[in-house]
Amino acid sequence: VYNALNDVAGKDYTLTAGTPGVTYLLSDTFTWEIEGDNWVQDPKQSYYGVAMPLIDDGIPLEVGAMEYIKTAEDLAGVSLLIVSYDSMKPMSEQVNEAIADWVKQGGTLLYVGGNDAYTGVESEWWNEAGKGGSPYNNLLSHLGLTQVTAEPFEGLAMLEYAGPDSKASLFEGKTGLINDAFGYTASYGGEGFTTLLATDVGDPLAIEAQVGEGHFLSVGLPGYYFASTQQGAEWMKAICEYAMQYTGYRYVSSPVMRVDRGNYTAVQALSGDYTLEGTYVNLFDSTLPVVTNPVVEEGTCGLFCRVEATDGTPTAAFFGGALQGEVVQTPERTTLSLTGPSNSVSSIRLLGGGKVPAQVSASIGGQEYANILSQWNNATNSLLVELSNSTHQPVDIVIDWTDGEKPDDPPR
Repeated sequence: VYNALNDVAGKDYTLTAGTPGVTYLLSDTFTWEIEGDNWVQDPKQSYYGVAMPLIDDGIPLEVGAMEYIKTAEDLAGVSLLIVSYDSMKPMSEQVNEAIADWVKQGGTLLYVGGNDAYTGVESEWWNEAGKGGSPYNNLLSHLGLTQVTAEPFEGLAMLEYAGPDSKASLFEGKTGLINDAFGYTASYGGEGFTTLLATDVGDPLAIEAQVGEGHFLSVGLPGYYFASTQQGAEWMKAICEYAMQYTGYRYVSSPVMRVDRGNYTAVQALSGDYTLEGTYVNLFDSTLPVVTNPVVEEGTCGLFCRVEATDGTPTAAFFGGALQGEVVQTPERTTLSLTGPSNSVSSIRLLGGGKVPAQVSASIGGQEYANILSQWNNATNSLLVELSNSTHQPVDIVIDWTDGEKPDDPPR
């Protein structure tokens, strides 16, 4: 896998997935708000609750580093930006300024959550005079939504859609009772927004507003809610689909995420099995088998290196370990040298190109090296070579090839 990652660096790629351009911000301050300090209710679930419903729907969600957001230009290429300060906080007001400027220039921002207990730390920048008393209130101020207020909401909430009739179908069957919001839910007040849904007593739990050329949507539900129930997960997808009406993109789910880059293909089968057409080396199998039209089962992933049949000259399709020098390949002989961590094994998969192996040998510093095994397979016309790695001296491997036939080596 390390060799594959090194090999793909700098190469163009093709992505097969759902709607691109959705970015969810993450901050190093996430590590500060651990559950044991009672700052937030399960910080990991708060973050993944927002992210995983979208990823499960095939949306190639990108993670943006909050600390790198200095100006609106740092969000170039983002169509929908998702932000939550429930389990993390911006290190400075500059982050909010940049996000607000980006929205005013036409961006679409979806904020999730309310204010958690960490907001009350007096030494933090948002508690300075005129900063709003919380990172979220400070963001509202920079957006020009000074009339909007967000107060903690506790108890039971009955989700009821209250937005435009034209979008009501997105939320059909995705409303209902929310139990025990732990005080991290925001109930909105003031003016200057359109209500998207309300509690059973009419208090707004989600709002939207036009800000300059862009749009701001805020959902006052904690992030962990969207991971706690199927209803919550479906609602996260629905609000993102709603928000995308302002981005120029249409929300499109996908049963698979696939990236092709150079000779490599990475696949995650999200809904149903996925068949990858062609011949590949399976890099998630330590024996590096040659597979044709491999099936990636639902809920699993795969990493493959595409190979093509050779004619007359055997080739090293893929190898583990660190290659020293070049692979020398002729119709009669293949030679290569590898190093690797001690007490580990490297595998090499070679395509015969119509030839069969006559002899496989290895040496270190000119001395015969016995810690090597080989296995020939006629069905794929390929040879597996496995060797114990050497850290300080390369292992020199030689495979001699010949014409004719050779029976399969027994499996180990």
